[in-house]
Amino acid sequence: MKKARLVTIFYGLFIFVLAIRLLQNIMNGYEKESWHITEYLINYQGGFVRRGLLGEALFHVSQFTSSSPYYIIITLSLSAYIGLVYFITRAFIKKGYPIFILPFVFFLGNPIINDFWVRKDIIELLLFILIIHLATKTGKRFIVLINTVLIAGILIHESIAFFCLPILALIFFYKNRKAENAQYFYTSVLFTFLQLLPALTAFLSVVYFKGSVSAADIIWQSWRDVKFPIENEAYTTPQASIDGISWTLSKGLSYFYITIKNFDFDIYAPFAWVLIITSIYFVLININNLNFGIFRHKTGGNINRAYLSALLLIQLIAVVPLFILGWDYGRWVFLWTTSSFIVLLVLPQETLSDMLPQYIISVTDNINRQFDNYLSNSRAFQSLLCLIIGVPFYNWSIINYVDTLAPILVLQFISDTFYEGVVLIKSIFS
Repeated sequence: MKKARLVTIFYGLFIFVLAIRLLQNIMNGYEKESWHITEYLINYQGGFVRRGLLGEALFHVSQFTSSSPYYIIITLSLSAYIGLVYFITRAFIKKGYPIFILPFVFFLGNPIINDFWVRKDIIELLLFILIIHLATKTGKRFIVLINTVLIAGILIHESIAFFCLPILALIFFYKNRKAENAQYFYTSVLFTFLQLLPALTAFLSVVYFKGSVSAADIIWQSWRDVKFPIENEAYTTPQASIDGISWTLSKGLSYFYITIKNFDFDIYAPFAWVLIITSIYFVLININNLNFGIFRHKTGGNINRAYLSALLLIQLIAVVPLFILGWDYGRWVFLWTTSSFIVLLVLPQETLSDMLPQYIISVTDNINRQFDNYLSNSRAFQSLLCLIIGVPFYNWSIINYVDTLAPILVLQFISDTFYEGVVLIKSIFS
């Protein structure tokens, strides 16, 4: 009983620390030139480029209002994050799943801990929820709706194509195999391809029209006369995300080359990331053991381990290209774990049973068996892993790793609070 109370106290304090951290981010604000804000400012003023849809809408809104687009960006990002947290937390509680893992850095706490909640990833995941929900419906109009939403998502940020198209293809293929007019394998493949062709075309278009130096410059200049609360007017050339659309493939891959040559703290970066991802996988497939009854939450339901394992493997394979094309690995881990659980929470169990390839389930079953043979499934060991698994935002750094650990975040908060209290008392009596 005392252990459960201590866990609840620490858990509550950890969530409080995350809330304070989020509030501090909002109060401190973000510069116009930051990666956060510039990602939203990419528009079509210099021609069609990737990631420009939301920025184009924002640009036109800014022409008819005296309010800075900065406040729209912050409000939209915060609302999206709260919406995602609400959806997943509510689904976990409703199904009786253990909620213990939710705030850690390898799941919903990641955007706050690594400070990327003001990015498009969360909006993309909300669109993903809608797409998977629409995929549970039948009828041609839903195929049209799915493609419409997915195309919008791709035009906002192409990352959604990586974690959405593969699982969506599996769902469509499963439906086509069940249809009377598509009993044959190749016919089902053809139908699936045709159903996803509009979204695939949109993805190929943003790959081809990725952007250029001149387009980036025009986009940056289009926001020159628009005021932001925090900006450095000395910057006359495109910054951060806007500059990023002009990058060549070789420049993007150069960051991957830096990673494979990184030996920070004498730890080889690729090895470190494989170990991090493997540890996260191991914790997530044993989520049923983390039934602490936090805040008197009753864990009456069990997550199907076979389905979750298969989804984690499928979604990991889907996002692997992102790990090669960019080094925001903390974001890619977030997209991997969160998209896996979204599919698990939205799709009916019978659909998952029929849809997931048997060979994938067999592979993950063998992997899980090896884990069970060599590692403990005990709740104490799983809890310990949750406390010591860190996810750096980019590349590999032992310092950034440690800074994302829940105990460190709590201790830092207590230490800072104590120090500020001492300073306040000294100022009062001095």
